[in-house]
Amino acid sequence: MQQDRDAWAKLEAIAPTIAYDARQLGDTMSGKPLRADLWGRIDIPVLVMHGDATWPFLQTGARAVAELLPTATLRAVPGENHGTTPDVLAEALCDFVRKN
Repeated sequence: MQQDRDAWAKLEAIAPTIAYDARQLGDTMSGKPLRADLWGRIDIPVLVMHGDATWPFLQTGARAVAELLPTATLRAVPGENHGTTPDVLAEALCDFVRKN
């Protein structure tokens, strides 16, 4: 990873947030099944997205969250990886808001 200096610099920039993220997410990133009781109470429309070219474990995670959210819409974004551009994101969000 360090050989790609641009990518490494971006990872270093977010490094201080990783411990905070882990505290907030608790065991939801442990590979264990998600606790259904934490998700079923959500009663607003939720858009869960993943790029169809992203790592398989991220796609699995997105599907797992969408299955537990009673109001979720799961959208695989064609050709996108873990990150995307503002234009792609804006189009998906606008479409979701129009429909909900």
